[in-house]
Amino acid sequence: MPDMEKAIENLNTAKLILCNQQMLTHEMCIRIGQAITSAIALLKEQEPVEPTFRQGEDGVFVWACGSCGAYMYHIYDGIDKAKEYAKYCRQCGKKVKWE
Repeated sequence: MPDMEKAIENLNTAKLILCNQQMLTHEMCIRIGQAITSAIALLKEQEPVEPTFRQGEDGVFVWACGSCGAYMYHIYDGIDKAKEYAKYCRQCGKKVKWE
């Protein structure tokens, strides 16, 4: 199951668990449901970005986020390591599309 689908399933499960607690009012359950529904919509809208490479401050070329330009991984470590460790930008949170 892809990461986004798993996150959506977990959010829906959390909504069911939270709203089945007798300590929560009906209004609280509605607000929780709306917040989780909004979070799911944001997850679905997030498009992965392709990484770029640029020269870092130390002169070494690095993989950078295609959205905000933040450093993600040194190029000399290889694309396989970058694919494994840099799945999301640490600065803006965008998902990285390694193709």
